[in-house]
Amino acid sequence: MLKVEDLAPEFRLLNKDEKEVKLSDFKGRSVVLFFLHSVFYPRSITEILSFKEKFEDFKKKNVEIIGISADTPPELKKFSEEHKIPFELLSDISEEVGNIYWVYSPKFGLKRSTFLIDEQGYITKIFWLVISPKNHAKDLLTYF
Repeated sequence: MLKVEDLAPEFRLLNKDEKEVKLSDFKGRSVVLFFLHSVFYPRSITEILSFKEKFEDFKKKNVEIIGISADTPPELKKFSEEHKIPFELLSDISEEVGNIYWVYSPKFGLKRSTFLIDEQGYITKIFWLVISPKNHAKDLLTYF
């Protein structure tokens, strides 16, 4: 199981445009890495839109936002365009990355969880099973 101070596991996933994105692409910047089963679930939509609302505040603090779900790249493209999402949403169809990060459950798929990762790639905070998706982004800003 991952814990604070562990090096965040590297991954390679496709974004909405079917381009490969790696965690190491963001080295030198802090990262909010959040997992969702699907971008189309109401609580997931609330959480994503809260990150969108606070996107500029994260950007000013040199923090990248990355969302990972089990949706396909075309589904992520549709959602991103419809909601004008300014950050990466990545497709983990196989749920392999979710498994590496210990957020995958055979019964529930990817569980809503968030990892804060520092500029060197180390995990600084973990939020297992996010309870309040509406305030999550605002609350995370206090850690940067």
